[in-house]
Amino acid sequence: MKKNYFKISCTMALITGLALITPTSQAIAAEFAVIVNAANSMAGSEDEMRRQVKRIFMKQQSAWPGNVAAFPLDRSPTDAAHQAFLKNILGKTTQEMASHWLQVKQQQGTTPPRVVGASRILLRLVGKKEGGMGIVNVDDLAGAPTTIKVLFRFND
Repeated sequence: MKKNYFKISCTMALITGLALITPTSQAIAAEFAVIVNAANSMAGSEDEMRRQVKRIFMKQQSAWPGNVAAFPLDRSPTDAAHQAFLKNILGKTTQEMASHWLQVKQQQGTTPPRVVGASRILLRLVGKKEGGMGIVNVDDLAGAPTTIKVLFRFND
């Protein structure tokens, strides 16, 4: 009986200790970056760039300044970069975006941006396409090709 009590007490102390030192997802905010092709001439304040990116991503605008055709790329709906982009840059929920794309498809025949799962593939595609744009976790920028640049960063 005393051995069981001792084992239970030690187990509870260990669990409590781990819970206290384990960081929560809210304590550590992830940082993300909107990337574009290095040839992109977009300039301005961060607010201006955020508005421009929002218009291009939502297909309300089809070209960057300089009349370069925009080629926005998205991430998987479950990807943290996608979710942070929806919330912090677009100011939309998943349901609102689904409704937006349905409306755009019906009115203009336009489809949502292509979904790219892996960051390294997204980096390569943005680097190859002059009007390319995408969202990545800043940790994925290590070793990124020189054909891309960070337009701006944002936190979750």
